[in-house]
This record gives sequence, C-alpha cells and structure tokens, in this order.
Amino acid sequence: EMKQAVRTFIRQMRQTDELAIAAFADAYAIVAEFSSDKVYLNNRVDALTADGVYSEIFDAMIRGIRHLKLAGDTVARAMIVITDGKNESRTNAYSAEDVIREATDALVPVFTIGYTKQDEAYFSFLEKIALQTGGTFYPAPGGKELETAISKMYRFMLDSYAVTCEAVCYE
Repeated sequence: EMKQAVRTFIRQMRQTDELAIAAFADAYAIVAEFSSDKVYLNNRVDALTADGVYSEIFDAMIRGIRHLKLAGDTVARAMIVITDGKNESRTNAYSAEDVIREATDALVPVFTIGYTKQDEAYFSFLEKIALQTGGTFYPAPGGKELETAISKMYRFMLDSYAVTCEAVCYE
C-alpha cells in the first residue's frame, strides 16, 4: 500500500517537479536522488524492501531535511514523511523539537502522513511537527486513506506558493 501511494505521488508530478526518496528503519538510506524521471523513480520504489527492526523517525527526518538543503535556496522544498509515528530510536539523539528547529531553520515544511492500522497514539508527534513547520498532517489508517492523503497533500503543495520581492529605493 505504501509503495502504491508513492507511485500515486510520482504519477501526479509535473515535469518540473523533482523528488528524492529515502527509506528508514534501523538506518536512513537515500533510495533515489532528486529526479523528475518518473521511470527511474518508480523503479527505485519497486526495489524498496521492508528491512530493520527499529524505526528511527526523528533521525531520518533530520537527515532528510539536511538532504533537502543540498537542493539550494532557489527551489521550493518540502519533506513528506509516511510513518506510524512511533520513534524507536536506540540512541534518542533527536526529538520532535530538534526536527522542528532543523526544518524551521532550513525553511522546509514537513508534511506527515500517519499510516497505521494499529496504534494512532504516536500521531501527535507527526501532527506537531507538521503544524509547526508549515506542513500538514494527514491521518491514514488504511490504503485507501493513504492514497487520498497523498493526493490531497500534493494538491495542497501545488496551491501553496511564496512571493518574494525586493524593494529598491531611489533618492
């Protein structure tokens, strides 16, 4: 279901959109570098496997934000996280507050999708991170809701934009 949701996002991408894909469990790994090539991105999604015992969510978010910084300041950036929200860090090196600070400093909104059929108790972290970084939280207890959340989130991201202007003063 999660792979299908990512494919839905890729299918909706415009030619000018670029996506990088990372996976996390016991470790964080870049699965696909920034690309607008839908065939490449879908092939990388197909190669994903569920490995690991732990879910190092906050560490993965920090690393994802740092990876987005590499894209530069001239492009609109956002991070999308699909997870059950349960941080099972072995080191507790990072907290939700660390993620919020890193994202805010980097001007990266974090969009979170709480995906679980089990315990939704951990969604509060995901909601807090999304709201405090300019993103949006979407609960998705099942596959249909996950697809709907992905589509809503993509439309929201397209409808959001920033206008920057520079004033010039003449004497």
